[in-house]
Amino acid sequence: MQRFSLVLALVIGLAGFALAQESITGTITDASGEPLIGASVLVAGTTTGTVSDFNGYFTLNVPEGAEELIVSYTGYATQNVPLTTDDNYDIVLAEGVQLNDVVVTALGISREEKSLGYAVSQIDGAEVNQAQETNLVSALNGRVAGAQINNNNSGLGGSSSIILRGATSLTGTNQPLFVVDGTPIDNSTFGGRNASEARGGQDYGNMAQDINPNDIESISILKGGAAAALYGSRASNGVILITTKSGKARRGLGVTINSGIQFSTVAVLPDYQDEYGGGRRGNFLPFEFKEGEYPESYREFDGQLIADYAYDGSWGPALDGTLVRHWDSWFPGETFGELRPWVASENSVRDFYDTGVQYNNNVSIAGGSETGNFRLSYTNNSNNGVYPGSSLNRNTVNVSASQQLGSKFTASVNANYVNTAGEGRPGIGYGNASATNIQTNFNQWWQRQLDLDRLKDYQMPDGTPRTWNIRAPNDLRANYWESPYWTINRDGNSDDRDRVFGNLALRYDIMPGLSLSGFARTDYYTFRTTQRVASGSNASLDYYSEVARTARENNFEALLDYSKTFSDFSIDGQLGANLRQEQDQSTGGNTVDGLNVPDYYTLDASNSRPNLINYRSQKEVQSVYGRLGIGWRSMLYVDVTGRNDWSSALESGNNSYFYPSVSGSFVFSELIANSDIVSFGKIRGGFATVGNDTDPYNTRNTIGSVGPFGAFPGFAIPTQQRNFDLRSESITTWETGLEMRFLNDRAGFDLTYYDIQSEDLIFDVSVSSTTGFASTFVNAGLLENKGIELRVYGTPVQTENFTWNVGINYARNRNKVVELIDGLDQLSIGSTWYVNFLAEKGQPYGQLNGGGFLRDSTSGSIILDEEGLPTRVTNQNFGSAYPDFTGGISNSFTIYGFNINTLVDFRKGGQIYSVSNMWGNYSGMFENTVGVNALGAPIRDPAYDEDGNRLSGGILIEGVNEDGTPNETYVDVRNYYESTFQISEQFVYDASFVKLREVSISRPLPAAWFANNFISTATLSLTARNLAILYKNAPNIDPDAALSNGNIQGYENGQNPSVRSYGVNLNVSF
Repeated sequence: MQRFSLVLALVIGLAGFALAQESITGTITDASGEPLIGASVLVAGTTTGTVSDFNGYFTLNVPEGAEELIVSYTGYATQNVPLTTDDNYDIVLAEGVQLNDVVVTALGISREEKSLGYAVSQIDGAEVNQAQETNLVSALNGRVAGAQINNNNSGLGGSSSIILRGATSLTGTNQPLFVVDGTPIDNSTFGGRNASEARGGQDYGNMAQDINPNDIESISILKGGAAAALYGSRASNGVILITTKSGKARRGLGVTINSGIQFSTVAVLPDYQDEYGGGRRGNFLPFEFKEGEYPESYREFDGQLIADYAYDGSWGPALDGTLVRHWDSWFPGETFGELRPWVASENSVRDFYDTGVQYNNNVSIAGGSETGNFRLSYTNNSNNGVYPGSSLNRNTVNVSASQQLGSKFTASVNANYVNTAGEGRPGIGYGNASATNIQTNFNQWWQRQLDLDRLKDYQMPDGTPRTWNIRAPNDLRANYWESPYWTINRDGNSDDRDRVFGNLALRYDIMPGLSLSGFARTDYYTFRTTQRVASGSNASLDYYSEVARTARENNFEALLDYSKTFSDFSIDGQLGANLRQEQDQSTGGNTVDGLNVPDYYTLDASNSRPNLINYRSQKEVQSVYGRLGIGWRSMLYVDVTGRNDWSSALESGNNSYFYPSVSGSFVFSELIANSDIVSFGKIRGGFATVGNDTDPYNTRNTIGSVGPFGAFPGFAIPTQQRNFDLRSESITTWETGLEMRFLNDRAGFDLTYYDIQSEDLIFDVSVSSTTGFASTFVNAGLLENKGIELRVYGTPVQTENFTWNVGINYARNRNKVVELIDGLDQLSIGSTWYVNFLAEKGQPYGQLNGGGFLRDSTSGSIILDEEGLPTRVTNQNFGSAYPDFTGGISNSFTIYGFNINTLVDFRKGGQIYSVSNMWGNYSGMFENTVGVNALGAPIRDPAYDEDGNRLSGGILIEGVNEDGTPNETYVDVRNYYESTFQISEQFVYDASFVKLREVSISRPLPAAWFANNFISTATLSLTARNLAILYKNAPNIDPDAALSNGNIQGYENGQNPSVRSYGVNLNVSF
């Protein structure tokens, strides 16, 4: 604390005498002489800069000793302009494909790309917004080498996760830090562990969805430790830096309206069979009238064929048109006593879902002068999802402003307010709350002849359910399941979030090249959720729960910024101090034993004492940091950084950590500056040590609530023992890379190799019960990631009326669990439905492990028993859930004023375990449970008669008998799937895919249309997203839409269907 106070006092106390600054002016135009409005003018090696106004004109106060300006504009090659004795500069920018010569790095400092000793991916805001994807993380699909992005199809506002360069922690977060205009923001996902493992509940999305793509100017992705080291214990997984739009110097106010509409439809559903209906046997039974058991009026129904209503599967009779009594023929009404053909439903599962409609409207006002600027933006995003009754509405306000206060001070503000309100989000996965995931019912708990239109009448006059799954003709209660329309109309959930994030800043220009800045940053939100199960529901007692969470992170920062050039040398650096304060509080509860007043959804209505939660936590991290960069002749660069963090989550002696980095680059193209072939060439390298801090209260045992003990509140020490000696995880990284561009930047590539070693990993291990605990936290283990990243780009064709730009990115990561802890070779991270997600010594992280086939040790053939069925063996590894490589291919065409953009992304390798396939086969719903066998007979036909004589039906499992001879024993197909569903190996698939992710077509409307009115420009766009899966190996599912909330990957646990969207968008500037 003393060191922190000393450094903070030193930073704040640094001040000097003000020296005069030279004022220069100039204009910036394109090759035709048209002014470039909003072009960036930056003094090299500093944060001092401005932008050109409506006429391309700029004025800038240049610090003494400055030697060069960096001038950039979107779509044009960045130009370095030497400073001379002139005070006026006429600068002409040439069109170019390279937009990343100046990039935003840690602490928000803009630096020349050639000076960096590490890889940084920079993406223009217009690129991520061109297909109108509202989730920023999803919009990055296929655009960033080394980024693995997973999408969870919750049906509405579902979460997406991003992992850069593989997992660096076994049980801690592997998500990068998100920073918006210098403010770190929370990207948590909510729904609890059940939701993160897709075992029930709702997915409320990842918090980075609150970042409005309409407000994004650019995104910088810092993937390596050297790039992110200045963020210390938060830098282990990389950093995503987002810079929002700001006002530009211009004449008058600029107003932009962006309005769009998108339509969404279900994209991927399982292949269902339509040959057999519901029931557990292949034949109907006649209705038998029993006097005294049935009303006398039922006597006339004696002998009529009835279905097996109570069974929730489709192993029933063939859908051959036989006249039978369907479920609704026993309910009073028009259909009572009706006989109808036994046929496949005319209303498929796809018909259950709506066409989603999303409106996205944004208006922004911006302006500026030589001394200040501002921008105000409002966006409304209103989304009615494909899941009936679901909706999500988001309102966003963004304000940014900057103003010079005299000749020395500059004040700025950036603030965002976001309100998100959701209603009727679908459930995810199989689990206790999975009744709200109706898709799981369609996949397993269903019958293929059911007509969805007839199920829309879901309620009896007395308010009780009316459903297909009746117990018997004289007992119309649901055996298991209500109508899906009961679920969407009577059960429900809601959520509402208010969030504010942003910063205030004040900069004092002490002297030319030296400034002192102070920042106050915050990210604050309240988040409320409710869930209800209607009175009368069969799945469980009526129920109500509510949870309110409040979280706040404040950062207070002081930053001293220095830059200077000396002849052939340039020096720049920063020295800073930061105080981070985190607070988190949750309150809520749920009813117990049902409601004492039907459909009265409050905690007060609980029949028994409700379960209550009240949790709060606090954490503080104090930090000092510094950076020094030295350049020589714009050719050699060295960068050194250091940061020390003191964390309140760790005990004294273990709570102080120093995180250094060093990087450098050699721009060898400076030696061949006149080459007609090589435009740019750079070798770079970097080394860093970063960390991964822990959550509060993991070092000392605390007392927690365990529910009431009779009339008294109950408390207990948790079964997990805390570790007083816990340390921060330590991650050591190094990387090297080569960048080259050719033919006046018409083509180029960027190649990176990296090595990441994660040590002192924090995880939970079992301990002897004699300790009084079940497990304890430890620091142990070694996890390594090694990989390459490649980006290739170019302009193959460039003519007056046609331009083609192409970009390809590829990344391959090899991950290995080198060590765990003595005596432990396997660590379970999570599990679902007979499959564990493991960290196993000597294997890649994320092994899927479960029951497999017993196989012959020589041939690898499946060994069948005397009944022709396979035998299950436990603890079998099926491979890692993480892919072998990922990538994307983007194409941009400009044809006679039309702009056409396409994006294809791909993933090769990795395994995925599909619970939908397991249950869909178990219940006879999926297409591969029908067909014909090698004898030409339907596989649903019996394999044997009652006397055991061989018939022609059934399936033959390829394999060998126990004596090694080929298997020739047929088995009933239903018997096979019901006997072997716990052999998980058969439901583990290759997760590879190739997707046509985006297509957009835009056309600036002719300027002549607006020559005599107040409209400046207008652009009309057609957009489409998630158009098609061009290749996949996993049947019946979208492998891209598996579980994604947490570390556990490779589980498809009853996913909701993925969606594709089409839209139209109009952007008008005034």
